[in-house]
Amino acid sequence: QASIYDFEVIVNLSNVALASSGNYRNYRLIDGKRYGHEISPVTGYPTETEVLSASVIAPTCQRADGYATACMIMGVEKCLDLVESLDGVEVILITDKEGKEYDLHYSSGFGQYLADK
Repeated sequence: QASIYDFEVIVNLSNVALASSGNYRNYRLIDGKRYGHEISPVTGYPTETEVLSASVIAPTCQRADGYATACMIMGVEKCLDLVESLDGVEVILITDKEGKEYDLHYSSGFGQYLADK
């Protein structure tokens, strides 16, 4: 089985910032469900999410960090919808489906930052 540490993405950045948030180290399994350390502002409780890591590129690190944390709470679909509506913001997400497979999800403009290996 692949590990989250098997993923490596190299990006080229210039005049933008990148921030990441993740719960692949700081989480609890309760009745087979993964709960991250991010707290939902809606429920006031830790979120149950398939998102293990969100890395956001934005004009400032403050914005990138805020969006990365929000994407952890929102989940894949809502995160991608949000990011696609924002100018100058891109995201890559690592997700886990029931501890069995990991996947990458990119916003449509993230590819412009990918470095050639």
